[in-house]
Amino acid sequence: MMQKRIAVISAIVLGAALTFTGCPSPTSPTVPTNPKDPTTPTDYTFLFKALDGSGDVATALDTWNSGTTISDYSSDSVYANAKQIVSGTGWGTAVACIAFKDFDSGKLAEYTTLNFKIKTSDYTTVRVKVPEEEKEYALSSGVSLANGWIQMAIPLSDFIAGVTKFQPAYVNQFAIFSFGAGSMLVTDVALSGSGAVYKKAMEDKIAEAQTLLTDHTVGTEDGNVSQETHDALNSAIGDAQSFISGSISAQSAITVALKTLLLAMKDFENNIIKSVPDTLPPAPTINSANVISLLNSSGTYTDFNVQNWNPNWGQSGSITDATIAGKTIKLLDLKNYQGVAIDETNRINITGKTKLHMSIWTANGQQFSVYAISSGDEQQLLTGPITKNQWNDIVIDIATGDFTKVMQLKFTAATVSGGPENVAVGQYYLDNIYFANE
Repeated sequence: MMQKRIAVISAIVLGAALTFTGCPSPTSPTVPTNPKDPTTPTDYTFLFKALDGSGDVATALDTWNSGTTISDYSSDSVYANAKQIVSGTGWGTAVACIAFKDFDSGKLAEYTTLNFKIKTSDYTTVRVKVPEEEKEYALSSGVSLANGWIQMAIPLSDFIAGVTKFQPAYVNQFAIFSFGAGSMLVTDVALSGSGAVYKKAMEDKIAEAQTLLTDHTVGTEDGNVSQETHDALNSAIGDAQSFISGSISAQSAITVALKTLLLAMKDFENNIIKSVPDTLPPAPTINSANVISLLNSSGTYTDFNVQNWNPNWGQSGSITDATIAGKTIKLLDLKNYQGVAIDETNRINITGKTKLHMSIWTANGQQFSVYAISSGDEQQLLTGPITKNQWNDIVIDIATGDFTKVMQLKFTAATVSGGPENVAVGQYYLDNIYFANE
C-alpha cells in the first residue's frame, strides 16, 4: 500500500457547542424592528445574521446526524432572528448540534476568529472542535450582553498547534454542539480577522516538503524519485514560499498555494520508489458463503488447499512466499508465464461465481493476463490498469463457460492472446485471490 506520510484530507470540520435544558422565552417579548448590537463589529463576515437571518456567505445547515431539531426563533427581545437547537440522541447520547457547511473550501483561511452569540440558563462551557482536536471554553470567558446573551470569540489559532491536521485549503464546514439534553439559542455566527494566523501552518508544511526532497533524491533505487516528481514538488514549494514571504495574500491565493503544495507532497510520496509493500491490503468483506478463496492473509475466509503455487511448467519466473506485516502472501516474479496448480486431481467447481478478485501491489509492473483453466474451458482475463506502489483491488468479470472442474490458474506477461510475452514483466505481490458471486 502506498506510503502515507500526509493524510490526503477531503475536509476539515470546525465546531463549537452549547446545550441546556431550556431556552428562556420572555413573557410578551418586544421585538425591535432593526435590532442592533454595538458589540458586533461591522467587518464581520456572517454565516447567520441576527438582523434579518441572512448571511454574507452561502451556506447550508446540518445536524451531523445528531438527531437535533433546528428551528427559527424570533421571540427574543434583543435579537430578532436566532436558531433554536433542541437536543437529539442520534450519536447514542443527548446532544444539540448545528452545523454550517458547504461554503467555499478554504474560506476559513481568511480569518483568525470564529464568533457567535449564545444564550443558556443551564450550561457553563462551550466546546469547539477541529477534527480530531476538541477545545472547551468557559462561557464566563465570553462577553456578557443584554438579556442573557454571551458573545464568544474563539481563536482559530487554538487548533493549529498540531498543524499537520489543519489544512485551510479544504475547510468547508463547522458546527456548534454540546452534550446533554436541552436546547440553546445561537445567532450572529460570523468569521473575523486576518488570515495571518495561517502563515505558521504554511511554514511548517514547507518544512515538511523540503524534508521530503532531502530524504528522497532523484534516482532509480529504493527511496528515490524521478526528476519530474522532484521538480513538481520543488515548484510547489516555491509557490508556497512566495505566499509567506510577502504580505498576507487574498483567500484565493492562500487556497491555491496550499492546495498545490499538499497535492504535490501527496504525489511525491506516491511516487517514491520502493520494491516491497509495507502494509497488507484491506481484508475482503464479501460473505464467505459466496466465496471460494485460494489466498487471503486476513483469515476472513478458509482458503482452499492449493496443490502447488509454483509448479514446473518451464517458466522463467516463480511464485514464492513473502512475509508482509507478519502475514504470508505470495510474490509473483513474472518473466513470461506462471502457473498455479489448484488441484489437478479433484478440481474445484466455480460455476455461479461471476468475479475473480485479486489484491496486487507492484513497483515495476503493469496489467497482465490471468487464465482460469478448466478441463472444459479456458478463459483469458485481464487485470486492468494497475497503479504502482499501492495495493490495487482488482475485480475481473468471469464470462459464461464450463468451469465445473477448474484445476489451474495461469498468469502471463502478454496482455493480448498470442501477443508478446514480456510486456508485463515485473514483480507482483498477491493477496486476496478468490472467486465470488456478488
